[in-house]
Amino acid sequence: MLVRLVTTIAIVLPILGARILRGEAMPWIVVVMVAFFGFGTGRIVERLVVEGKTRHQRRVGWALMFSSSALACLCAVSGSIAEMSEKVVEWTARDAGPSPPAPEWEHHEGKWLRVSVSASGVCALRGSDRAVVCWGDPARGWPEQETVASGLGASIDDVAVTDRVVCARSALDRAVRCGPPVGDKREATRDARAIGSLAAGAKHACAIGAGGSVTCWADDAPYGETLVEGIGGAAVEIAASGAQACARTGTGVACWTFGREAHAVKGLPAVSAIGVGPVTACGAAGGSRLVCVWPGPAEEVQGFSNVRDFAVGEDHLCGVQSRRVRCRGKNDHGQLARHDLADTGFHQVPGTELHDVGPIAIGPYATCAIDFDGDGELVCWGKRVKR
Repeated sequence: MLVRLVTTIAIVLPILGARILRGEAMPWIVVVMVAFFGFGTGRIVERLVVEGKTRHQRRVGWALMFSSSALACLCAVSGSIAEMSEKVVEWTARDAGPSPPAPEWEHHEGKWLRVSVSASGVCALRGSDRAVVCWGDPARGWPEQETVASGLGASIDDVAVTDRVVCARSALDRAVRCGPPVGDKREATRDARAIGSLAAGAKHACAIGAGGSVTCWADDAPYGETLVEGIGGAAVEIAASGAQACARTGTGVACWTFGREAHAVKGLPAVSAIGVGPVTACGAAGGSRLVCVWPGPAEEVQGFSNVRDFAVGEDHLCGVQSRRVRCRGKNDHGQLARHDLADTGFHQVPGTELHDVGPIAIGPYATCAIDFDGDGELVCWGKRVKR
């Protein structure tokens, strides 16, 4: 009985203890499975060591005990089974030969305050003059090099981009003006007291208005606004991606597709921040855990705790954890800053080890983050939007 107990403890304690120390929650079903595996392994070791009739059987029992304990410790040190699998994939790839060239990065010097990414380009708010600077795919009407988007007003304090236009809010008159990244702009609203934060999907943009109301408009002229019904309270935060947008209120989260009424998202606990994909809604729950509602029930994203900031894209998501960017999802355009195309769980994005990373923005093919280690540099990776 002593051998069985020691084996069980040697397997269960490292895994549960490491997660508790890191502040990571573990679903009860996982606890039961780990305990069941430890108890079962302990029973097998007991039979081999105590009841074994030959020296070979006893050696096999001791080997099973120590190897199981070592595997549990390795899993605990790696942070999660997903991270351990990621390391195995990296080791295998290294043994198979040299890695392909690293994904190309874009470094934009200067101090940047906000950034927004679409499938066509990127716009960022420059700190020195509060101007909006854009660059992207010339074939879609975006400037190839960094270009100031004129006609958006002075003292900009928020920016959001769709696939076709850029929208910005002026701190002087609180008006939101939208238009192509180059050329004439049109004013989306003139209510100087109503406009709050902005969010943009693929072909529409939204803003928080007076009393926490939310209005949205298509990104083609004449920018007619529509009041979103069914949110269920005053919005304090909005996010958008693809055709979907969501709002966080004091009581929950409501989502809608453009032009339709909002509906409450079931399964999300009380959250302090939200992120939205075309078919996904995520929130930072108690203890900075990340909980997402996919096309199905809500579930906690394993291996990702103590989230300070995060963003959700079409097929990937990234967040700031312990001052470092960690990502997971598809990597078919290098949006995870990896060499391979596999989804192997969360990993630290190379090159962010010494950065105090601020806001993150995600598009379908690229990811951008502002480095707040003193200079506010803007860094982007993934499919190149600046050619």
